[in-house]
Amino acid sequence: MSFLSPSRCARRRDLCEPPLIVMEAGKTDPALEIQRLREELAACHQAMAEQQRQMTVLEFATQALTYSLDPGHVVQTATGLAATLASPPGTSARRGVYYEISGDTMRLIADSDDSGVSAVGTWMPIEEHPLIPTALAAGHAVGGPLDVEKAGPRARQIITKFALKFGAYAPVRIKGTVHGVLVVSSRDKPIPVELVERLSGLGALTALALTNALRHKEAEANAVTDALTGLVNRRGFEQAVDNITTRHPFALLAIDVDNLKAINDGYGHAAGDALLVAIAQTLASGARKGDTLARIGGDEFVLLMPDASGDTPIAVAGRMKAAVAALNLVTGPAGISVGWASAAAGADPYLVLQRADALLYAAKASVEDPRNPLSATA
Repeated sequence: MSFLSPSRCARRRDLCEPPLIVMEAGKTDPALEIQRLREELAACHQAMAEQQRQMTVLEFATQALTYSLDPGHVVQTATGLAATLASPPGTSARRGVYYEISGDTMRLIADSDDSGVSAVGTWMPIEEHPLIPTALAAGHAVGGPLDVEKAGPRARQIITKFALKFGAYAPVRIKGTVHGVLVVSSRDKPIPVELVERLSGLGALTALALTNALRHKEAEANAVTDALTGLVNRRGFEQAVDNITTRHPFALLAIDVDNLKAINDGYGHAAGDALLVAIAQTLASGARKGDTLARIGGDEFVLLMPDASGDTPIAVAGRMKAAVAALNLVTGPAGISVGWASAAAGADPYLVLQRADALLYAAKASVEDPRNPLSATA
C-alpha cells in the first residue's frame, strides 16, 4: 500500500532543491541571502523528517494492528496510532478518537490524548457533528475546520471541552458497512491534505485488522454456543467453571426437561426443539446477572451460580420451575426437574455438580411432585 505518490515525492524534491540566487550589484546582501537559504533548507529537512516519521508510523501500524485479535484492543491501538501519526512525540496538540456507528447515532469507544483526558462512552446523533456526515456521504477521509455553530449540543460540548479547532475523519468499513470513523482532531494547526490521506490509509489498515478480529471473536463464540438454544454449550460451561473464583461460595443447579422423549415421539422432533428453545429462554430470564446457564446435553441444562449461598439456589430453582410450568405450548404443559448443590469457596465444581445430578435423578424418581424444588435440595 502506497501512501505517497511518485508525483508528490517529485514535488517534495523540488521544494528541497536550493533556489538560484540572482544578485544585482548594490541591491542584495549576500549574507542575508545565505541565511534565508539556510532557513529554507532547514524547514525542508524538517518537513522531510516529519514525512518520514509519518511513513514509519504507517509501516508500524501494519504490524501493530494485526498483532491482536481482540476488537477492542485493535480500536484502541488505531486511535493511539492516529494521534501519533498526527503529532510528533511529546506534543498534545492533536487527539485520536474512534466513533462506533450504530444506525443514526455514534458512540465514542476509544480515544488517545497525551493530555490524559478521555470522553469514552459519549454518544451523539451523527447529524450533530459538523464534518462526520460529510465523510460518511463522501465515502472517504475528509478534513477541515470545526465550526461549533454547525454542531449540535453534544458535538459542541466535545469540541469546546477539548478545545478542538480542526479535524480529519476516515470511515472504517467492514463487509461493506460502516463500522466506525477514525478521527484526528487538532487544537492548533489545520490538518494538511497529506495527513488526511495518510489517516485514510490508517483507516483501511484498521478495517482489515478489525475484520480479522471480529471473525476470530465470532468463531470463538460459535465454539462455545449451543446452536439450537443460543445458550453456552458444554465447552463454554467448562470454561466458566475454570474461571470461577476460589474466594466465594457457589452453587450448581442440574436441570432436566420432563417428558421430552414423549413430545418428540408424539409431535416430532421439531416440536421437541421448540420446547427446548422455549424452556432455554425461560431459564435464562430467571438466571441472575453473572450466572452461566448452559445446555450440556439433549434435555440437560446446568446453571453455575458464583457467589451464591444460603437460600439463593433454592429460590432461583423455584422461580425457574414456576416460570416453565406457566408456559403455554401447543404440546401441552411443560416441566423441569431440578437438583441443586452449594459449596464453600475452593470446592471442586465437578464434584458439586455430581451431587446436584444425584439429587436431580432422585427427584425424578421420587413419588413427590417432581416440580417441587424442595425434593431436590442438597
